[in-house]
Formats: sequence, structure tokens, C-alpha cells
Amino acid sequence: AHMIILRDILLQFGERTLFDHINAHITFDQKIGIVGRNGAGKSTLLEVISRHQHIDEGEIVTDKKKTIAYFPQHI
Repeated sequence: AHMIILRDILLQFGERTLFDHINAHITFDQKIGIVGRNGAGKSTLLEVISRHQHIDEGEIVTDKKKTIAYFPQHI
């Protein structure tokens, strides 16, 4: 069973496209890491999944029986 499904996610900030119709399926038994350079959108992806960031297009599906928590990073 899937815990998180990202379908065709588009996110733009002005002229910059951060996510260009991305898709992902994360299951309960997976352990994943998000790796990328500074400014690549790692934290923003977590904000999208936790619904703290609005998306321009696409759909986020999560298991209604589970809670997703996001603790923002502050420097």
C-alpha cells in the first residue's frame, strides 16, 4: 500500500520551475533519502508533501489513517 503518492506535481516561482510534473510513490516499507544541492527544492518537496506549500498543478495523495509531520529547518 502507498503512504504518499505525488502525481504530476508542477511548482513554479515566477519564471523558475522548481518541479516540472514530477511523480513519486512512497510505500510504508520504504526508507528514502532526499539528496540534492542547495536550492534544489529538498525542503520545498517536504513542504509540498506536508501541504505547507501550494502547488500549481498535480495531486498529492496520502493515507488518511497516517499523520505526516514536517519540522521546518531554520538557520
